[in-house]
Parts: sequence; structure tokens; C-alpha cells
Amino acid sequence: MSAVKDDLRNLKDDARDKLSGDIEDLKSSFGKLRSDVMTLLSDTVGVGKSGGKAMKNQVKSHATDAVDDIKTHLHDWQDRGGESLEALGQKISENPVTSAAIAIGVGFLLAKVFSHKK
Repeated sequence: MSAVKDDLRNLKDDARDKLSGDIEDLKSSFGKLRSDVMTLLSDTVGVGKSGGKAMKNQVKSHATDAVDDIKTHLHDWQDRGGESLEALGQKISENPVTSAAIAIGVGFLLAKVFSHKK
């Protein structure tokens, strides 16, 4: 039973590490987007009205690239979450009785905590 708990704990830690890495990637992407926007705003002020249309296209291009980058990170995050769920399902199917016992115990404890009257 402790082996299952250890496996679940390891799985949880792995998922937390992956999530932490993904969050750092997103922060980096947002930082890059912010930097790109600041650069574009600076360039826009310098160019003036004559280059307005070209600047608009450049801003649009950078924004599209940034959105695509963020979407890629989100899809990676979803894929990793799906893999973690599949691994958890596999652990449960390998030890169904132990998993059911743990689930019943956790459910019992949660019921006690949430049904406690004040």
C-alpha cells in the first residue's frame, strides 16, 4: 500500500515539476511578448505617420508569433497533463483493490471533514 502511495506521490511530484517548468516557459513567453511590444511601441513613435501601415503589419506579425508561441506551450501543457492522467490510470489498474481502498479512505475522511457541524 505504501508503494502505491509512493508511486502516486512521485507522479504528483513529476506533474508539479512539469507544471512548474511550463509556467516558467509561459512567463518567459509573456516577457518576450512584453519586450516585443515595447520595442514596437518605441519604433512606432520614431517612425511617425509615414510608416504607420508598415508598422501595423509588423505589430500584427509579432503579435501573431507571440500568440502562436503561447498556444504551443498550452498544447504541450495539455499533452503532459493527459500523460500524467494516463500514468495515474495505469497505476490504479495495476492495483485496483488498493486504489479502491485508498479512495474509500480519502472519501471517508473528506466526508468527516465537510460534515463536521459547528
